[in-house]
Amino acid sequence: MKKTISGLLVTGLLCIALGCGKKEEVEITEITLLHGRGTMEAYDQKMQQIYLDFEKENPDIRLNVISMPSDEKVNIKTREMLAVGNIPDIVFDGGKGKDSLYTFMVERDYALNLMPYLEEDPEFADSIAPRILQEWSTDQGALYMVTDVLVSVGYWYNQQIFQNAGIEHAPETWEEFHECCEKIQTWARDERLSTVSFHLDTETCMYLTEALRLNDMEEQKVPDMDQASFSTALKELRKLVPYGEVEDASYTWRDRFQSFNVGHSAICVGDAWTEQMLHENLKADYALFPSDQGGSVSFLSAGCGYIVGRTGDAGKEEACIRFLKYMLSKAVQIRIFKETGQIPSNPQVRLESYKGVRPRLLEAHQMVREADLCYEIPMNLWRENQRKQFEENIAVYLREEKMVFLEKSVDNEK
Repeated sequence: MKKTISGLLVTGLLCIALGCGKKEEVEITEITLLHGRGTMEAYDQKMQQIYLDFEKENPDIRLNVISMPSDEKVNIKTREMLAVGNIPDIVFDGGKGKDSLYTFMVERDYALNLMPYLEEDPEFADSIAPRILQEWSTDQGALYMVTDVLVSVGYWYNQQIFQNAGIEHAPETWEEFHECCEKIQTWARDERLSTVSFHLDTETCMYLTEALRLNDMEEQKVPDMDQASFSTALKELRKLVPYGEVEDASYTWRDRFQSFNVGHSAICVGDAWTEQMLHENLKADYALFPSDQGGSVSFLSAGCGYIVGRTGDAGKEEACIRFLKYMLSKAVQIRIFKETGQIPSNPQVRLESYKGVRPRLLEAHQMVREADLCYEIPMNLWRENQRKQFEENIAVYLREEKMVFLEKSVDNEK
C-alpha cells in the first residue's frame, strides 16, 4: 500500500515537472499603432509610455508602436502601406482635418466603422465627446474616427508688454485689436526694441483669417468657404502686416513660442495645451479672438485622431477596439491631462476636480468653451487643397498682395 501511494506521489510529481497540470497558454493578438507623437518632447514621451502601458492591462494583446516625428510623416507612411495592400491596424492622424488621410481611408473602405461597437457598449459610447459624434458621424450614421484629446484655440499675450504699452485688457473688437497692435508698435519704437505684436506664420494666419471670415456671423452656423468671404478676410488680415513679421512655411509653432517666451512678440496664437510651452517666469494670459459685435470668438474641436483599419481580421479589430476603450477610459484620460497637459476628450472626466494640477491650462480651456461664438478649427472646415494653397501662398500674398492662388483654394467644389 505504501509503495502504491509512493508511486502515485512520484507520478504526480513527474506530471507537474513535465507539465501535465500546465495551464493552456494565452493566445496573443498582435496589433500595430502608427502615430506622430514621436518627438523627444516631454509630452510626447509621456504619451508613448501611456501607449506601452496598454499591454499591462491587456496581456493577451501585443501592441507594436511605430513612432513618427510628425503627423505628416504618418500620412506618408500610411499611404505607402496602403499602396501595397497593407492596411494598418490603428493610425493616429492627430492635428489633421477630415479632408486628409481620413477621407482617403474612408472612401476606399480601409477604415472600420466604430458605431456598432458604441451601440453594443454603453460605457464606450459615453466616453465619446459629443463634438466627435456631431462633426465626424457620416450621413449614413457611421463613425470612422475617435480622438483622446480636444483642440481649443485662442491666443496667449504677454502681460508685461501689454502693461508697458498702456493696454489695460485684451481687445474685444477688431478695432481695439488694431489699436492694441499700434500701442505695442509705438512702445517698442520708443524703447528701441525689435518687439512685434505677433509672427504671421501659416498657422497664425489660418486662425486669424478664419476668425476674420466669421466676424459678421450672428449665429454659429459656418458659411461655405466662398471666394467673397475668404477674399474679404484676407484683405483684413493684410491690414495687420505692419504690426507683425510675415514668416514663410519653414517657420514652425515652436519658433513662434520661442519668440514669445523671450519677449520678441507680444501675442502668440495657439491651443490651450501649449500652456506648457510657456517659460515658467513668463507672465502670460489667455484671450479669445474679437469680433466687431464685441463678442468673443474661439475654436474648439475634435481634430482627427485614431482610425482603425478594416483589415478583415476579427481578432485584430476587436483588439484595436479594446485599445480605443483604454485610451478613452477615465483613468487614462486623467493621465493624459496630468502628464501631457492635453485636454481629454472623454466628457465624463470632470477637469474642475484637478484645478490645482494645471490651473492656467484649465482657465484657458474654460474661456474657449464659454466663448460667445465657438467654431470648428480650420483644419475641419477647410479642404486639403485649400489648406495647401494657403500655406504655400499666404506669405507671398501678405508681402506682395498677389491673390491669384485664391481661385484654386476657395472654389466651391465638394
